[in-house]
Amino acid sequence: MYTSVYLLVAGLARGGDPGYCHRYNFIVDSQMLFTQICWDLDDDPHGNVQHIADHDVTKEEMEEVLGHPEGIERSRSSGLLIAFGETTTGRLLAVVYEKIDDLCVYPVTAYEVE
Repeated sequence: MYTSVYLLVAGLARGGDPGYCHRYNFIVDSQMLFTQICWDLDDDPHGNVQHIADHDVTKEEMEEVLGHPEGIERSRSSGLLIAFGETTTGRLLAVVYEKIDDLCVYPVTAYEVE
């Protein structure tokens, strides 16, 4: 599978605001097109972790789909990338994310596809 290591760094994904912290998740997986997933703090009520939790999706499920997508498309409404894939528990998810740079992505939202 892959290995996760969490580091706390000052705001980089949202315009470099030094007052905003992000949790970076470094994932090691040879099939991935990037090496970092930028997570907001777990307790940030406006962050991506809380947003996906509102859709009953966990960070681990989102990482599974981003790590091994079955397909990637571009959203017609937002222009962001969407990875589609199945979790180990059999849930089919759509994960909307923003590519920060060549190595890092920022998950925006995720939801179960029916």
